[in-house]
Amino acid sequence: MSLILRPKVSLKDASKLTLTTSVAAARTIQKLYHLKAQIKWPNDVQLDGKKVCGILTEAVTRGKTADFVVVGIGVNANVDLTTLPPSLRGSSTSLKRELQREIEREEFLSALLNEVERYYNAFTRGKFSSVLKEWRSLCSHLDSQVKVTSFDETFEGQAVDVDENGALLVKLKDGTTQRVVSGDVTVEPIK
Repeated sequence: MSLILRPKVSLKDASKLTLTTSVAAARTIQKLYHLKAQIKWPNDVQLDGKKVCGILTEAVTRGKTADFVVVGIGVNANVDLTTLPPSLRGSSTSLKRELQREIEREEFLSALLNEVERYYNAFTRGKFSSVLKEWRSLCSHLDSQVKVTSFDETFEGQAVDVDENGALLVKLKDGTTQRVVSGDVTVEPIK
């Protein structure tokens, strides 16, 4: 599904809606189904390390402010994993598979919209720091070794935190910290 939101914020702050929505999706799954939903930076919700939900946001700007933000939320609800391409089957799951039954999509949608509204209201009232604290508690890979592919570079390090704007902070082997605003993160096995 896609939502159109009209926060009165700068373009920089609009990017925080990805993290805000991922918290809402993870909490919905936890509350409705008592599954241990976790977040993989910046926009994936996982169950046992497998992707069950992804969030994408795109802002339409007017000057330096967001005119509106489209938030796309894709949930593998009643997906039969055998219908996915073989390359995705090992890294994906669905609520149906985890629960061993189909879910009521209307019930899920209603609960998800309530959670999105709750966290969006916190965001628009200037309480993103509380949303970010919750995001950190749900993140599956903070303090883990990660491999990051961002733009045209790839590097490894320890995911140590996310900053107040939602950028991933990775401590490199030389002790410096790399700030990642966009990219793909893979958790590396312990060596």
